[in-house]
Amino acid sequence: MTALVSWVVFPLVLAAISLGLGLLVEAVSGVRLHGALLFPTGFAAMIIVGQLATAWSPTVPLATPAVVVLAAAGMALNLERLRGPVDIAAATAAIAVYAVYMAPVALSGGTTFAGWIKLDDGAWWLAVTDRIMTHGRSVAGLQPSSYEATVQYELATSGYPIGSFLPLGIGHVITRQDSAWLLQPYMAFLAAMLALVLYALVSRVIASRVLRALVAFAAAQAALTYGFALWGGVKEVAAALLVALAAALVTVATQKNAPVRSVIPLAVATAALAGALSVGAAIWLAPMLLGGAALALHAHGWGFILRRAGLLTGVVLVLSIPTLVIAKAFIRWERDLSTLTKNDLVNLFRPLKPEQIVGIWPAGDFRVDPGLRGPAYVLIAVAAAAAAYGLYRAWRSGAPELVLYTGGALVSLVLLMVPGSPWIDAKALATASPAFLVAAAVG
Repeated sequence: MTALVSWVVFPLVLAAISLGLGLLVEAVSGVRLHGALLFPTGFAAMIIVGQLATAWSPTVPLATPAVVVLAAAGMALNLERLRGPVDIAAATAAIAVYAVYMAPVALSGGTTFAGWIKLDDGAWWLAVTDRIMTHGRSVAGLQPSSYEATVQYELATSGYPIGSFLPLGIGHVITRQDSAWLLQPYMAFLAAMLALVLYALVSRVIASRVLRALVAFAAAQAALTYGFALWGGVKEVAAALLVALAAALVTVATQKNAPVRSVIPLAVATAALAGALSVGAAIWLAPMLLGGAALALHAHGWGFILRRAGLLTGVVLVLSIPTLVIAKAFIRWERDLSTLTKNDLVNLFRPLKPEQIVGIWPAGDFRVDPGLRGPAYVLIAVAAAAAAYGLYRAWRSGAPELVLYTGGALVSLVLLMVPGSPWIDAKALATASPAFLVAAAVG
């Protein structure tokens, strides 16, 4: 029964809430989203609602009811969309990716989670999620203990971003299932949402829905992203999803005949990424947003851009209030930590190699070299050439969203790796890897 609730009921609950919230965002924005983007956009909205509710201890109990009520409202406002045809190819890609990410745990025969002996972050995330869903960021009243030390450090001292953990906590409240058994299904769910975004991103380049599904299925399994999911990398998988979602929504916000409020879905994705990464989100967002703005400026002029930029900025600031309140503490903590860990490998054996961005790394552990280096590097070279061709075809097909996604992710990666540490570089590579692999799969 525990396995059924954790592996099946829990992701279905998150999917239903995400769909309802996605429909609500669509209704408010006045623009019709690609069907595959409804779930990821709603997921981003779930992060925002959860953050706003848990920012103040007295309102914490409202977090779960709020997302449920808003999701129901979204469905009620958009019944026509609910009755529409289901994109079987997109659904198949998402379900298949979920199954692949769950396979190491599900095939073990019991509810568990992976990677505990490699990285103990799972313990931190479970403690943080537990505290957030009961008291928000408050640590008052806790007796000295390892639990108290953990939540004090994460929630009070460091101002650590909590956005990526809130849907896990909401799912725990609804299903009444121990969060420990939901941790792996949650990361698999994030990967499934990533597959849906990738499916939408390539929809204007690849006409065949079956081929789109194959591209999304492959690209969502970038070796580093998958590897981080197998040792508790909640934030990295969530960031990979939200970066891709923001790229997909840039062109939605800059459609010529769309209303100015068509920027709202992009604002939701932007604020959700800020909730997951704090100020670090700006490094991932800036290249994509600036690139999209440049294209829109060339096509539509300054008035078009300024109206949308103004509304986007205003909505993002309002939705990001909980993130902005703690940003100063997080910046100070991140600066101090970067000074201490400039050359710290943490639990890496050596710095990861830049070529791992390609998403192909046939080794049992991404921290070591592939056993068959020759064939592995041939595959990497083929993928690099295919990615260049894929981006060329996307540009020629009038689909700049794929170019903005891959190009923006590579620029962000460089910006992070130049001053970064080996550990930060590894996280950045895991976040950016699906962008390169999806371009290669398109090629």
